[in-house]
Amino acid sequence: MNHTNLSNKEANQLTRECIETALLLLLEHKSFESITITELTQKAGVSRPAFYRNYDSKEAILQHIAIPILEEIVALFQVPNCHHNPKHYLQFFDIIKTHQTKLRIYLSHIDKIPFSFFNENDETVSIEDYYYYRTGTMIYFSMAKDWLEKGCHPDSATMSRILHGMIRKLFP
Repeated sequence: MNHTNLSNKEANQLTRECIETALLLLLEHKSFESITITELTQKAGVSRPAFYRNYDSKEAILQHIAIPILEEIVALFQVPNCHHNPKHYLQFFDIIKTHQTKLRIYLSHIDKIPFSFFNENDETVSIEDYYYYRTGTMIYFSMAKDWLEKGCHPDSATMSRILHGMIRKLFP
């Protein structure tokens, strides 16, 4: 890879994009666990030192791929009273569908819920509110993961209606 006229920041960004793309391509034919760093760097056309300048591990690549998507989802639900607005649920499923390939790969390789709709380190949150919001987060995560596994069927509008109705019943 020739970085001749790129700044260090631009070169590192290009390197990360090549590595992420290579991982996604390799995952089409191999399991995550069986992909080696050597194989990944060869597919990406970058050196091992370039890989380790940008990532600590293969898992870090998955995190880097997912973080902007998860931040978009969390931001969606930071709007006051959003849980009463059916449009927010539709946007939630639309975001997931837009990024389904990356999210499907990411979610298949993690053991815990990767996001929360509130700041878990906020000491002003009562224990009751903590579990209230944590339970809501688990419902969203579970439905999103299951929907991805089913190939995003039924459509976003149907899923939005189901989730909105469920949340209204569970959290009046």
